[in-house]
Amino acid sequence: MAKKKISKNTYMDREFGVILEDIRSDFKVFGETLLEVKKRGDDTFEAVGELKEDVAVLKEDMVFVKEELGLIRNELKEKVSREEFALLEKRVLSLEKTARTRN
Repeated sequence: MAKKKISKNTYMDREFGVILEDIRSDFKVFGETLLEVKKRGDDTFEAVGELKEDVAVLKEDMVFVKEELGLIRNELKEKVSREEFALLEKRVLSLEKTARTRN
């Protein structure tokens, strides 16, 4: 059998085919990676949307808590402290003793 001589053009065509296949493979990997990045971006965007909703709810709750705290503070200002109550109790006991001794 005689050896078949490979022409320079055939060799270059094969080389070009290998390079083209390599480029296609790289583009396929790039496309798959790009899809994964897009998915992660979509997931992140969705998570940020949920966080924004949570923050909005927390802001509303904080407004309510601040209003309630203001009411509680005002109510506490109107009440007597334990010390004041103890002094008033002593005064009432003293007045009751005085009232009993006069009867």
